[in-house]
Amino acid sequence: MNVASISIMCLDYDVWISMWNSATYCPIDGLIGEDAKKRWIEVGGFYRDKESKDQIEQYKKYKESLRR
Repeated sequence: MNVASISIMCLDYDVWISMWNSATYCPIDGLIGEDAKKRWIEVGGFYRDKESKDQIEQYKKYKESLRR
């Protein structure tokens, strides 16, 4: 898979934590590998800020609306 597809998958917390636990860190800010790990630690983990958390919540609501 390419970096873009992995980035999309990593929007899901379960995927993100699985990748972290397997030492295959999700890309962040154009960084991959150990550089990405360092950046994730700098920003505090999965939810980088309220804006990204809100975007993820909107996406989850959208997915749920499609199931109805």
